[in-house]
Amino acid sequence: MLDVSDLKYAKELTQFFDMILAPGLTPMEKADDIARILDMAGVTLKEMDEKIEEGVRNGYSVEKQLFIMKLIIQELNGRR
Repeated sequence: MLDVSDLKYAKELTQFFDMILAPGLTPMEKADDIARILDMAGVTLKEMDEKIEEGVRNGYSVEKQLFIMKLIIQELNGRR
């Protein structure tokens, strides 16, 4: 499923995807949706983790960054 073993923000990213994905998805459906979201955003999971760390170093909380990412994903999904 979602390999977050080497990510600093593994817990936060896992919770983020659990929050934005439809409930009741199989692990395979969840993995497919996450891959689609990452592809749409043009990033890998590792890059997403690194960008969160960069934001934290620049004074932006993880929670604030994930909230903004959620809004962006919702906007992108609305355009499809």
